[in-house]
Amino acid sequence: MAEAHAEDRRRLTPGPDDVHGHPGLRGCARTGRQDDPLRRELADFIDRHGIVAAHEDVRSKLGIPCLGAIPKTSAKDAFVDELKNPTSIVSEAYSAVVAALRFSTESGMPKVLLITSTQSGEGKSSTALAIAQNFARREKSVLLIDSDLRKPAFKAASDKVGLTKLLTNDEKLEPHVVETQHSNLWLLPSGPVPPNPADLLSTGRIRTILAEATEKFDLVIVDAPPTLGLADAPLLSAAVGNVMFVVLNTTLLVANFGSGSSAHLGAARLLYGMGRSDALPRRFFGAVDARRGVPRNNVLLVGLFALVGGLLLSYQLGAEMLNFGAFIAFTGVNLAAFTHYWVRSSERRVSNFVLPLLGALICLYLWFSLRLPAKVAGGVWLAAGVLYGAIRTRGFRRQLSFEAPPE
Repeated sequence: MAEAHAEDRRRLTPGPDDVHGHPGLRGCARTGRQDDPLRRELADFIDRHGIVAAHEDVRSKLGIPCLGAIPKTSAKDAFVDELKNPTSIVSEAYSAVVAALRFSTESGMPKVLLITSTQSGEGKSSTALAIAQNFARREKSVLLIDSDLRKPAFKAASDKVGLTKLLTNDEKLEPHVVETQHSNLWLLPSGPVPPNPADLLSTGRIRTILAEATEKFDLVIVDAPPTLGLADAPLLSAAVGNVMFVVLNTTLLVANFGSGSSAHLGAARLLYGMGRSDALPRRFFGAVDARRGVPRNNVLLVGLFALVGGLLLSYQLGAEMLNFGAFIAFTGVNLAAFTHYWVRSSERRVSNFVLPLLGALICLYLWFSLRLPAKVAGGVWLAAGVLYGAIRTRGFRRQLSFEAPPE
């Protein structure tokens, strides 16, 4: 049994390896000539439609539906782990895409679907795998075809079978289809890399292969090469007819970078204030770089924690750990408001009783809805903080005086 897996290149910034081996892409990337027809066509498109910055712009500016948005996974191999969990954020996002696909045509879900993107690294292969697995879990027999004959994303145990072999002879489809580790999901690998992929795909043989596949399987997903600078994807789309385009939202990446930088500096500033107030060791956390005037130690420490978390934690676990702290903090804020305005205040109002308690109950309900790994990790971190606070304040007998960090 051959095991199929996808290279997880989702939401990564394309680098030199993404254009290596593709003359059309390499020429555009390196020369950047102003008379390049592709550059002129892109400039004309931007003049007519403007920049597509959000998924709402896809329908308003291009007149085509946006099937959904998939969040980024930060850790290596996290995408495959997210797909294994049907309740993860990534799996739920792909389930929404699958639901949208069912209403994408008058006859419902297309029998054959081609998935491509502008260039490598935008998530087309990961999307093809996710959609194929989603339908396979629904007891549909699914065939995933790796039609990227230049840079295959899925691998089989042998190069003696695959799409390349079928394109060069009249053999039946079945001997070239291999089982995967997923029930109801089969793979037609690309096979050995040919010297002339576009020539092989330009014949009528590909239509015969697709017709045979639709007779044997409920759904056929075709993972196509990127479109930029290559003739392969247009040739395949003409044979398939139904195309899904995967787009990397760079605007969202820039926004996340700005938001992350702001949070990074805010956390460093908070640690600096705690160091100045002796809640944390002043010598380390309260120190300021003499040359730049910033709490350098805190900036580096927060950056180190963010880097390690980004490499080791999945998107969902990281988000839930942040929510763990937020829900605990907001519960404390509501209880403090209740204590101040109802217990200690002489002027008691019903709103001062109901609203803080209601807010605390909502926060606790959301906290209990978090998954167990987030509760365990957050609980350990909380316990460590309480223990440190007890030591620092001598059993909570010494009051700390917090200073507001300077602007």
